[in-house]
Amino acid sequence: METQIRKGPRPYSAAPGTTIECIEHTSSETVVQPRARGILFTGEMVRGIRARQKTQTRRLVTVQPPPECTVATFVAESTDSRTEHTFAWLDRLPCPTRAHHVRCRYGLPGDLLWVKETWSQIHDGTLVYRADLSDQEASEARAVQRGCRLSDHERWRSSLLMPRWASRLLLRVDSVRGERLQAISSEDAVEEGFDSRSEFLRYWDELGRRKPGALARDNPWVFAIRFELVADRSFGEAS
Repeated sequence: METQIRKGPRPYSAAPGTTIECIEHTSSETVVQPRARGILFTGEMVRGIRARQKTQTRRLVTVQPPPECTVATFVAESTDSRTEHTFAWLDRLPCPTRAHHVRCRYGLPGDLLWVKETWSQIHDGTLVYRADLSDQEASEARAVQRGCRLSDHERWRSSLLMPRWASRLLLRVDSVRGERLQAISSEDAVEEGFDSRSEFLRYWDELGRRKPGALARDNPWVFAIRFELVADRSFGEAS
């Protein structure tokens, strides 16, 4: 019997070996239920994920360390679970120094991410996604919307407002690490869905140009997240 990730119509199907619904108790160990969080992607990146050309994403560390900090590093393993998989730095003053920890908001290895993308729902209840349309089709759709010829529920809805039941893609986090943005390698850039580092950094600047200190030239700290596509509701279980 397959494991169902969500209740209601058209549920996700979990990949074999994924524990989702409950905590399983065995004689030797307890399998902890992974957490699920929403994550935003542009249409271009959604297409890359579905084509299995994108298996990494970099997200800005929400609180950047001040220039005067003495140490800035990523804590991959720790005897204290509260500091494991966090980005950390130490104050220079006052003495004794104080440690700050920022946890990746997208979870730990084994956790799940449901993709939030631009979407809509037409009159018969069918869900449609902006990433599936060509640029010409999307332009025509926007023109129709500006002409108010569609009802409210048929207009494109922001990815920010996508509820989980409307999401079609489910990812599983394989690894999380912290690093400077410009530390990305050519191989990482390909896994991000780009042909080169320079192409990735240009795209990063296009998305982050309104965030102070977030441009490539600022070389901010980021969480580099590697993931695996677990389910695509358009095609069923990922293989």
